[in-house]
Amino acid sequence: MLLALAAGSASLHAAAAAAAAEEELPVATPVEIGRETRLTRVEAPRSKLSPRAALAAARAVAAQVPGAKVSTVMPSGSMRPMFNERAFLVAEPVRYDDLDVGDIVTFWHPKRQRVIVHRILEKRSAGYWTKGDFNDRPDDMYVKPEHQVMRVFAIIYAREDGNSTTRTAGAAASSTHLAPR
Repeated sequence: MLLALAAGSASLHAAAAAAAAEEELPVATPVEIGRETRLTRVEAPRSKLSPRAALAAARAVAAQVPGAKVSTVMPSGSMRPMFNERAFLVAEPVRYDDLDVGDIVTFWHPKRQRVIVHRILEKRSAGYWTKGDFNDRPDDMYVKPEHQVMRVFAIIYAREDGNSTTRTAGAAASSTHLAPR
């Protein structure tokens, strides 16, 4: 299973640290900044999991965190290379004041009448300023507590099979559908 922790909760970090202390885990070192290629900036990670298996894995992760929700992603590309339409996102409820710059969050966009998933760029007195990783400009509004904010803490990738995860049988019926801009 390919699981990326995008921004985790303190309890998950503590559990991961405890598990790592019990078991010797290999350390993965990323490539130096600046050595990435043009494709690494636009291509999302890949997996051998079928969309159904990835959904099951995402649901298993969500079951460990009270109030967590599994979501699919619209094929907009705004959060590439972090994730694309082949990903299932697991988001947790979080106190608004506990959010930090760098967190990936889901929130209700009242003008667009849909849920958006983007990264927090800045914390200002008016709210959080967000932006899709692949977008040129920040979003057109501040994210505030009334926008039903949740923090993405896990991303489960599915293999490319010609369909996005939004068409996975059963996924839409039991998962929230996210629509990044």
